Amino acid sequence: MLDYALHSPQGLAGVIASGPALGGLPVSPLLLALAKLLSSLWPRFTLDSKLDAIAISRDPAIVEAYVKDPLVHSLATPRLGIELLKAMEWTQAHAAEMKVPCLIVHGGADRLAPPEASRLFYEKMAIADKERHEYEGYYHEVFNEVGKERVLADVEA
Repeated sequence: MLDYALHSPQGLAGVIASGPALGGLPVSPLLLALAKLLSSLWPRFTLDSKLDAIAISRDPAIVEAYVKDPLVHSLATPRLGIELLKAMEWTQAHAAEMKVPCLIVHGGADRLAPPEASRLFYEKMAIADKERHEYEGYYHEVFNEVGKERVLADVEA
């Protein structure tokens, strides 16, 4: 969403970004080099990303629903990974160009998208109409967390 807002701000009244992936992902240099190579040679090669479903929420019911959802999977391609990394890098590099009001909500214990990266993005934004809330102990999906009422109240405010 932040990438879109930077590329096409016209028509947007503002942005609310929840746990945006903006860098700092734990990817080994060897795996990154392999992904770059496979992205060119075999872009549709698919593998299990081994996404840790437990990292989405501290609410066991949310995790169970996520795991049982037939539309959810953890398959990915090297091309997807490389393009996501490029988008994160571009978005982070252009944070100062944000033109629409921006609210970032991020779980302080998010293991899928490190909160440090959204903190850096927030600090680089030049726009005055910006806010960032980090919720200590919350995981990735702050709108599906134990205590989500606090997040929803901040968004409403």
